Amino acid sequence: MHPGGVVRVGDTVRRPRPAGSEAVEALLVHLELVGFDASPRFLGIDELGRQVLTFIEGDSDDTPAWLHDDEANAGRLGELAAVLAALHRATADFVPPVGAEPRRPLPTPGPIWTHGDVGYANAVYREGRLVALIDWEFAAPADPLHGAGALLATSVRAPRPDAVDRVRRTRAVELAIDALVDGGRLSDADRRRLPGIAATVLDDAAAFATERGWLDEDGVDIMRWRADWFRSLDPAS
Repeated sequence: MHPGGVVRVGDTVRRPRPAGSEAVEALLVHLELVGFDASPRFLGIDELGRQVLTFIEGDSDDTPAWLHDDEANAGRLGELAAVLAALHRATADFVPPVGAEPRRPLPTPGPIWTHGDVGYANAVYREGRLVALIDWEFAAPADPLHGAGALLATSVRAPRPDAVDRVRRTRAVELAIDALVDGGRLSDADRRRLPGIAATVLDDAAAFATERGWLDEDGVDIMRWRADWFRSLDPAS
């Protein structure tokens, strides 16, 4: 989102302050006050008008090695779901400053402030252990299932129109749903809703990627096809 604009300075990270920054900064302060330890700390604004955040030592990768092992990937998704559940408990009483709005509304409206862009690219691991979520600029109130649905939509080798291993990919989704439900301590009703949430997240991502010019037409078509596939699993569809 900010090529060349996010830099490390010593033990801090400096980031531009786009629309929605006031709400994000207040959220990070709230998370520190309530003892949620899987987020960077907001340290203020520097002389260039940038956010100053604590640097979190570790590794992040949008396509980690375990993504190609469906059972291992499901386990990692369960870990992320547990962190999201803890996050939602921590934000249950968060009230943003008057007039502070998120950068953009999330496509699954709801009352609980969440990360808004959860996935492996924004997860930091240290010696193989999940330690934090970074890049909070899309944090916003949403349905509590938004994060789990986003992980299902974007962090699983799910079916796609050109894949020949549809059975394996369908099984990967089933494993992921089981792990997300267990890790997030979700209900049976939540389980049934997850595919529909994933579809909504993919619809929104396809529209956003098109607006930004990040994907070619084929890439957007695959996202939309996958959204329809997830939607077909939702009993409410």
